[in-house]
Amino acid sequence: NTLKFQRIWSNERDFISSVDINQTLRNPFINLINDLNGIVNIKNNLLGIKSFTSYTNLPQRLNITPGQYNNLFNDGKSFDENLQIAHLKEFFSNNSVSYGKKLSTLNFNNKIGLLLKFQKLSNDLNFIKNEFTFPAIGDFKNTIDRNLLKIYDEASLSFSDNMFSGQLSLNINFNKLSNNGRNITQTADELFINPNLSLRYIINVFWDTNLSFYTNNNANYQANPSYILQNYRSLINSDVPLYKTNSKNINYALNYKNVINAIFANFNIRYSNTSNNILLATKFDQSLITQKAILQKNPSTNLSVIASINKYYLALKTNIDFSLNYDINTSRLMQQDALTDIESKIIGFGTKINTRMNKAFSLTHTLDLTRYNNVGKQGSLQTIYDPISFLNQNFALNIFMPKDYTAKLIFEHYYNNVNNLDPVNYYFVDAMLQKKILKPKLDFSVTLANIFDVKSYTSYSYSNNYLINSNYSLRGSMLMFKVGFQF
Repeated sequence: NTLKFQRIWSNERDFISSVDINQTLRNPFINLINDLNGIVNIKNNLLGIKSFTSYTNLPQRLNITPGQYNNLFNDGKSFDENLQIAHLKEFFSNNSVSYGKKLSTLNFNNKIGLLLKFQKLSNDLNFIKNEFTFPAIGDFKNTIDRNLLKIYDEASLSFSDNMFSGQLSLNINFNKLSNNGRNITQTADELFINPNLSLRYIINVFWDTNLSFYTNNNANYQANPSYILQNYRSLINSDVPLYKTNSKNINYALNYKNVINAIFANFNIRYSNTSNNILLATKFDQSLITQKAILQKNPSTNLSVIASINKYYLALKTNIDFSLNYDINTSRLMQQDALTDIESKIIGFGTKINTRMNKAFSLTHTLDLTRYNNVGKQGSLQTIYDPISFLNQNFALNIFMPKDYTAKLIFEHYYNNVNNLDPVNYYFVDAMLQKKILKPKLDFSVTLANIFDVKSYTSYSYSNNYLINSNYSLRGSMLMFKVGFQF
């Protein structure tokens, strides 16, 4: 049995220079966890017992200066500050008993469990003017009690011989859900049956192949009729019925392993088809975004193809990796009252070289090249967005010196490019010297970070059908001393 307590103090401060807005988030995290695992012998039958219980407390305060959404909070008149208070308390407990039985080449396992989750979410949005706090008038305050009771049975039957193995499982769960608050009373009883199948065949000493099919049906409440200010430009409302998800997934893998020649390779293809009943409707008003969840069929698909090969050269004490990946995702969204289907393609290539030709030094180099292509479709209208290219490479040199001294040099290169915008190139170099003492166990290090004194960073990325141009101010060159100890 393990008992753990966590208390994290977190404060985040952002200045969004493009609109001269300051944003401060107080985001403390309090968590108490008890994790119990046991095995009980009853008449020569072994029962596995598990119990995971946690209590979480998340009080959050978001302050935004100057105040935003004047037309909603103060009759169009300016004010000094937004204050969003959100407080989530959660009790979670998952308890199960498992049993297994072996019959020749067959293995039967069964797990029966009870899951409980009780949540209380309070949210309150205010605005501050001349140091006085006023409540926002309208759907900006609520207290939600959200509960879940789940009874589940997970049964599996597996078999294995010299070349062929497989597993068939059936997960059945009954869910009793409720979601109650101001202007909302929701209850539901849902039964889900999720079958899963996996097969493996060993072709020979070098090759094996895997095929798996699995489903996931689930439901939960996310409804809250009031709006919550998530950041300086996003108001989110989720006044929706029960959120249901149905997912079907298939995965195929082909693996090659040659231990004598130190060559390893694999090819993997995955496809998933997911459907849920909730769609986010987004409206833009200059720099402000308002989101509302609506009842609307919302399908999405994902196709992912990954191939990689790894070779170790013993004489050179060098390991080389190559990888290729291709992803295509389709999703649906509502923006400005227009239904839009988004198709996103990602093509990536990566290499990694790791060598330690002698005891004096080791060298690592990684390179990742990714290209993003997005297409938006509204009926017969199709929009092809400018592709984004991203390159990241990292070079690390470790020098091992006498008397337990280690020197490290790290070089990083970032390149980002999108049509009609200036491409960006950034180079970062860090140098470190470390000394280890075995008795007592102490580590001393001195690091000179950002030697080139880079003070700004720009990146381009897509989120669905809009381009995000992010600009960051960085700390310049910095000298840091650190001491680490163990006892």
